[in-house]
Amino acid sequence: FVLTVLAVVAPARPGGAADAAKEPSLKEALVANEKGAFEAFKQKNASTFNDYLADDFLGVDAGGVTRKAAQSEAMADTQLKDYALDDIKLVKATKNVVILTYKLTQHGTYKGDPIPATVHATSVWVKRGDKWLAVLHQETPARPTRSP
Repeated sequence: FVLTVLAVVAPARPGGAADAAKEPSLKEALVANEKGAFEAFKQKNASTFNDYLADDFLGVDAGGVTRKAAQSEAMADTQLKDYALDDIKLVKATKNVVILTYKLTQHGTYKGDPIPATVHATSVWVKRGDKWLAVLHQETPARPTRSP
């Protein structure tokens, strides 16, 4: 099982794909909220965590495909010690769809077994009303680094 955690963005600022001046602010908001979701999961705060996810959310990892309810249920069996998001990239697919990718380094366990320490993650948000809700999160374990 790979820990699957997502976030929602605070109310979006107006602007389309051509509004480049606002892109750094959108990226900062997405990253801050992604980390907020990790904190909610780490602290086992299901209510806050679930606020970040759309009702039709899907999580995809080595364990398969899961829905929103399964994500919050996994909290009881997960001990997340720490995490870091690096090499973060944002793609604004449309004015209402944003894709965030990053390298996730994490330490913890799920049902006593270590979770993958490094994964490549993708989160997709869709703007619904005045909120960006996470509709998909996918994690792929990174290949082990090789010595030269």
